[in-house]
Amino acid sequence: MVGVGVGAGATGAGAGAGTGTGTTTPGDGGGGGGEADPDPDDDADIARDDDDYKVWKKHVPLLYELVVTHALEWSSQTVQWFRELYDNEEKQLRERKILLGTITGQPSALPPVPADPAVPPAQPVEDTNNYLVVAKVKLPHPNILHNAAASCSFSDLRGEYGGYQTVAEKVETFRKIRHDGDINSARYMPQDTCKVATKSSPDPVVKIFDTALTDSDTPSMMLTGHTQEGFSLSWSNLHRGELLSGAQDHSICSWDIEGGTTSPKIKIDEAHTDTVEDVSWHPKHGSIFGSVGDDKALKIWDSRTLKQVKVVTKAHLSDIHSIAFNPQHEFLFATSSADSTVALWDLRNLSSKLHTLVSHTAPVFPIAWSNFNSSVLASGSQDRRVHIWDLSHIGDTQTPLQSVDGPPELIFIHCGHIGAVTDIAWDWYDPWLIASVAEGNMLQIWKMSEQCINACYSS
Repeated sequence: MVGVGVGAGATGAGAGAGTGTGTTTPGDGGGGGGEADPDPDDDADIARDDDDYKVWKKHVPLLYELVVTHALEWSSQTVQWFRELYDNEEKQLRERKILLGTITGQPSALPPVPADPAVPPAQPVEDTNNYLVVAKVKLPHPNILHNAAASCSFSDLRGEYGGYQTVAEKVETFRKIRHDGDINSARYMPQDTCKVATKSSPDPVVKIFDTALTDSDTPSMMLTGHTQEGFSLSWSNLHRGELLSGAQDHSICSWDIEGGTTSPKIKIDEAHTDTVEDVSWHPKHGSIFGSVGDDKALKIWDSRTLKQVKVVTKAHLSDIHSIAFNPQHEFLFATSSADSTVALWDLRNLSSKLHTLVSHTAPVFPIAWSNFNSSVLASGSQDRRVHIWDLSHIGDTQTPLQSVDGPPELIFIHCGHIGAVTDIAWDWYDPWLIASVAEGNMLQIWKMSEQCINACYSS
């Protein structure tokens, strides 16, 4: 692994900053938030992960160009960058907005997360209502980001870097919409970003909100069709208003909200024999979508015929949590699983996997392709890590020392979270900027250093 190995190794931390992880017992899945069974070794795992986290913090200035850590009032299982961009070069700021959703009533999939003394805790609140949140993020303008590391200060008391944010950085609530039930997933319509779809627990109804309406918390539409809750949502990039959903009732539904009807345009009962964990429209073919589930099956569908075009009945060894089509290569897509792996597939031939990405030590939930580099993929896991992979490095020759840190395609490990990673999102404008959320009420916005990026592509 080039990214973390170069940064941490340069100061003697070696692989410990990048690869030391605790273990947790895999649960039953859950599309970004499955529950785990208690493990008698959890206390030791937390202590070990806490030590690794402190090592990571100490080497942040070497590994990152930017890290923003923000304590949320409640955990979020969902994060998505809005496309709006506001540059203020006079104040050397770039303003962005991100979409979040609260979880106030769902039990944690992990034991209690230890507090980070360097991150100001969120203020105690008595409000246990759930909210759909549009947050405003103020970041240093890219022209001055290279100075971010210079603003870091080392704490002799803690023996680590605790203030690795610049003065300009800030996350604040811009719009807060009251929501019935924990928000399992939230995604905005790409053609109209004010329209946001949510899935919640324990409600089977998919809600549509208009975030432009500042005087109302009432959903503009309540989409029926499912009989149980779920986690998966996918808007079509090609057909305005077309929304796809999967749920624990084994079904898949699709609505056309532009037509104003709340009943599904398409419903496939028993699409899987267990929970449908994720669904995704193909970014280049408007009638094709994929689905994965706890039955370990991967299915490709044609919405015109409602028939399965391709099926892999045992695509992974355990529950499959996510499916993501590559936005640039029409035949390439990835799946993640509770078996701790990410699989790569060629849509033209599903008789076998193209490759399996192996390095996580616990179930993998979110996966996301880079918006700029078609060979780069991010994955988040219950092992509290976000891994960055570059498929162009598959098969590269490694020295024995390099192989200790992982396969050649693993170029960076983000160890900043102290809870299971529930969602990740690549920025639309900065090629290496990522937002990630995790259990423990933590939002992080981060970008690996130019030194790490250059080291990944120097050979």
